[in-house]
Amino acid sequence: MFVGLLLVSRIFCMLSIGGFAIGFSLLLAVDNNLKGMNSDLLGFNSILTAVILGGVFVIPSLASYGLAIVATAICALTGLAMYEILDQFFEASILTTPSVFTSLLILYALKFREHGYTPRLVKFLPSTPESNMEHDSTWQKRLGNNKLETFFSLPFNGEWKISQGIQGQYTHQDQWKYAWDFVVVDKKGKSFSLAGHKPPNYHAYRLPVLAPADGTVIRVVDRVPDNEIGTINTRDNWGNFVIIQHNSQLYSVLAHLSWKTIRVKEGSPVQRGNLLGLCGNSGRSPEPHLHFHVQQSPDLGSQTICPAFSTFIRKETIDSISSAEIQALPKEGEYVKNLVSNPSLATSLTMPIDSEIVYKVTVDKSVKEEKWKISVDFNGISYIESLPTGAQASFSVDQGIFLILNYIGKPDTALFAFAVGASLVPLTSSTPLHWKNELPYSYFVKGTSKLIADMIRPFFNLLHIHSQLQLDQFQGNSIDTQATEEYTIEGETTVSSFFIKTKEKWKSRVVLNGNDMLYTMTNSVIPGPTYLELTSPYGWNLVAHRYKSSGPVK
Repeated sequence: MFVGLLLVSRIFCMLSIGGFAIGFSLLLAVDNNLKGMNSDLLGFNSILTAVILGGVFVIPSLASYGLAIVATAICALTGLAMYEILDQFFEASILTTPSVFTSLLILYALKFREHGYTPRLVKFLPSTPESNMEHDSTWQKRLGNNKLETFFSLPFNGEWKISQGIQGQYTHQDQWKYAWDFVVVDKKGKSFSLAGHKPPNYHAYRLPVLAPADGTVIRVVDRVPDNEIGTINTRDNWGNFVIIQHNSQLYSVLAHLSWKTIRVKEGSPVQRGNLLGLCGNSGRSPEPHLHFHVQQSPDLGSQTICPAFSTFIRKETIDSISSAEIQALPKEGEYVKNLVSNPSLATSLTMPIDSEIVYKVTVDKSVKEEKWKISVDFNGISYIESLPTGAQASFSVDQGIFLILNYIGKPDTALFAFAVGASLVPLTSSTPLHWKNELPYSYFVKGTSKLIADMIRPFFNLLHIHSQLQLDQFQGNSIDTQATEEYTIEGETTVSSFFIKTKEKWKSRVVLNGNDMLYTMTNSVIPGPTYLELTSPYGWNLVAHRYKSSGPVK
């Protein structure tokens, strides 16, 4: 059993040895007269508890190992008490009751913590501890760690500038530091036209203010007149405002709205993007702008908390290249807007189930045919299977993001080039656009190096996989298609680790056809990339062209 455990998971082995040593030693210290099989059962419960709470339902880390130590001790004492009762009074065996009781009790208690605290629970289909740890680490770096479990959108349409951000110069300080003020500026950076003497001269004045997330309106004030420019209302500090309750301890506040423009009432349910009112200049507001913050109390003016904005596009200056951000915090002085989905780009990556795509793949001088088949697994997750290589890549399209969830297979396939080159793609019409991504280390590290990394990773992260990607309109006619709209994703992935002396550079290029009419199935368009390229640091290059094939896969 130990050898089998070693083959499946090195972390399981470490936990089982530690759990047995702690549990059995504690039992012997309490009662050194345990008998035969009963003592084995008690030791077995300690192993189970350490494995369950150290690596199955909890992400492996220093905190999870500490939890496993405490839980194993509790299980051992609980098992001893149960053994005395069941054996003496009922002549029954304890079996795995101590482990089940201890594990369920501790897991139940962990669910009452605020999200984000360690050790973190596994909130996806559990696998081996190594897989759970890699999935969680990659997911945290890709999509951020949202402690509130509620994602907020920017509460407006179009591009706005942040005139005051976190720990701002004027009012966003101390316990109210997590707040943002938004204005609209023109290409010259001015927030008003003409002389700017009246509120209607300001670009943000009476623009729509939207609900940042689903919830229920619990308070509305719509009786404060807009200020004249140059004056502020310190008596009605917040002006006209709306408070939305998102859950029992999460409220958003949108303030300084224009007089008699609020469209919702107290008790009204709202959905993300619903119109709340119009931007104004009421309350303590020197010029028309929108104030937004999140708090844990329904009382206006209570301490603010740090939220996370789901997906947005930001620019440092009005002329700089846009960058896509996921679960991040916008900064003062930046220009920000919500990600608006591009139907053409979304179509090119929304591959229908049971469709097939064929590529002619050239790796250096070797040419082969590779067929992709899109399927869905038992858990409802879409994946691409590469024939005849057997490689698989699962993917999802959600909230305006195309995301490769995982890749299993060799690195010399067109599917691997796609998994690296299009690992995360914002489906937006904003081009050019650049963004960062984190890839699982199992893509690039194999064999003994991976085994060592798996064992050490709960304590130290020896591997770093970073990708820089850029989306742009495709230029050139090197690919023979009838497309009317094409996009190219160019990326560079850097692999740095303790095991290699120099950093490895993987370069990728993916061309997406937003209106590809060459490949049809039952008179419908089959989306997908038309061209893939991957440059390896090991001296080989991969190029894949999409084409028609009537024969079987060779």
